[in-house]
Amino acid sequence: MPVVRLLLALVLLGSGAGAQVREGDLAMPMGALIQIGEYATVDPGELRRHPERYDGQRVKLTAEVVSVSVKYSVVHVFDGRSRALISVALDDLNHATRQSLVHDHVRRLAVFGRVGLDRGLWVVRAEKVEAVRSEIAYNRFASSSY
Repeated sequence: MPVVRLLLALVLLGSGAGAQVREGDLAMPMGALIQIGEYATVDPGELRRHPERYDGQRVKLTAEVVSVSVKYSVVHVFDGRSRALISVALDDLNHATRQSLVHDHVRRLAVFGRVGLDRGLWVVRAEKVEAVRSEIAYNRFASSSY
């Protein structure tokens, strides 16, 4: 419970307008990066605007799945709030995990991985993915009768 309060306080304090933290010579908005465990939670819009700030870092982001490649090797996720489209490489995951993204009709995804360049494009190389259950869809399913 104290951890939740601390995170909530960081998010609320970090959302203040104009608050800046200096890290070397890069200014980063407060709340853009929150370290939880080994992965830093990052806003997809911030990652899309300044991917070089996160180069080599392990990040967690959550967004909507918009496309999956034919061989299940790449998924594109979209954050509607910031209109950020991010490529996620799934090569490091086993085939069953990659295939389940399609067969289980995953709509929202939490991606845990490392940010880097792949053939000149910024991607998140997924180390782990988790389906995020939509409360609205779950409530509709739970309340429907058969």
